[in-house]
Amino acid sequence: MSTLSESAALGLAGLSLVLSPTEEWQQAPLHEIIDDIEGEQETLFAYEYSSGPYNKGRISQPADLNGEDSSDESEADADLKSSSKLRTSLILEKTILEASKGVTEGTDAEYKSQMRRCVDFLQREKLIEEGDSFFKEEPCSNAPSLIVAWIMNTCDEINLDGSKKPQDEVRGSYSHAQKMRAAMTYGFGRLEGLGSLPWHRSEVSGKMLGNPSVSNLVSSYMVSLRRRKVRSGETQTSARAITPEIMKKLYHYNHQEGVNTIKPYQGRVKRGTQYRDNWGGARTRRLLGAVYTIAFICMLRFDEVLKIQAKHIRVNREQRLMKLELPFRKTHQYGEIKPFFLHMFPEEEAHLCPVRAFAEYINTCSITEGYIFRKICKGDRISTDNTAMVRIMQKYI
Repeated sequence: MSTLSESAALGLAGLSLVLSPTEEWQQAPLHEIIDDIEGEQETLFAYEYSSGPYNKGRISQPADLNGEDSSDESEADADLKSSSKLRTSLILEKTILEASKGVTEGTDAEYKSQMRRCVDFLQREKLIEEGDSFFKEEPCSNAPSLIVAWIMNTCDEINLDGSKKPQDEVRGSYSHAQKMRAAMTYGFGRLEGLGSLPWHRSEVSGKMLGNPSVSNLVSSYMVSLRRRKVRSGETQTSARAITPEIMKKLYHYNHQEGVNTIKPYQGRVKRGTQYRDNWGGARTRRLLGAVYTIAFICMLRFDEVLKIQAKHIRVNREQRLMKLELPFRKTHQYGEIKPFFLHMFPEEEAHLCPVRAFAEYINTCSITEGYIFRKICKGDRISTDNTAMVRIMQKYI
């Protein structure tokens, strides 16, 4: 049975519509499908684990350590030892897989959260049995179709029953669909040891082998989904990009008289309608200004900036130079991160100058050790707790 036939067998009219679009502009060209598959393969490092279903039977047994002939050993004893060695080997490989995830702890947690949501969805829609495991070393033959069903339920304009979703219904962006698909590739490829081998049928056993997320079906759907998203007016990025013009407006607003003035602590202040226009004090705005400027100039992720500690920064006042050394970056997870040498910008580019922004903030909070960017307490006060404000920052960005 073909993959499309298996999809139709699920009885989901919407799934059949998105996998077999009738309009030519929705149909994914072969070269785009190939590019998508290759791109998804690149998200995983090339590796091969003998515990994968396409490597079954290739686990070599250790030779007799004593060099003795074991032909006299009973067949039952040999089978028992072989089984024990196999279990030990599989447990070891599972441990290695978990320890060599190849992603940050945060990304690993996010992918696993997406995997749980996928399983909950499939069980809720009765596409898999209650308590059944979707992520396993030998995925079900219609796994690609189930992946598509999960993504389209959240991100597509078509319901599973084939009806159109209301215009005012919130749908996930294409970027979110990519994240969902990446979680599937990671779950099957990394955690289950299936690697980046494309999904295919074995000519020997007739079974489906490889990573179901790296398949023609899923890639074809993702290409088609991107076309529909673009046609409906969605941009390729899920968030508004920060530009020099936005940075300039932010800088000038935060440096207005009154806005940039640090006020004495007033205790608990009742929030009224004016709170929307006066949501942050001078310390909060200086902290945000430093975070935005460093992230913009150094092209860092916000979570990378928020984990900067005092020991990562060296300032040369005479040369008006700041040296930033990061021990972590999502794009350099195994080190070899070159330091940033940041010189003070001229006055006309003060809104883009990380040296000025950092100096304004650090002179306000006087932090000399630990995390630079910390929680903002009541009364626009910087917390004394040495805790990174990665999650807290999501309130403002």
